[in-house]
Amino acid sequence: MDKEVDNDKNLSNIQDSFDQKIKLFQKEITNKLEQKYKENCSSLELKIQKIEEENKEKITTLEQMISDLEKIIHQKDEKINSLDCEIKQVDLNTVFLQFWQKFPQKGKFCIIGN
Repeated sequence: MDKEVDNDKNLSNIQDSFDQKIKLFQKEITNKLEQKYKENCSSLELKIQKIEEENKEKITTLEQMISDLEKIIHQKDEKINSLDCEIKQVDLNTVFLQFWQKFPQKGKFCIIGN
């Protein structure tokens, strides 16, 4: 009977030792996984920060391009307005010349206005 009790104790001790080793192994695995998770989170945060900075630079560049394009459009509008005025002046000159040709003044100048 003593042998049986000893065997039971030995089995119980072996089981306890095995359970302790399993718990230690689980704890070690958990710690490694937690450490890896923290490293991955840090890495992702850095990547996100880098992407945000790149996007800020791209947005700034795009805003500058828009501003430059708006200036170009404004300059083109001014040029169009200037050309429009020149065309109207040419049209007035043409009308005046046609009028002059139809009704010559025979050496007399007619000044309208002042």
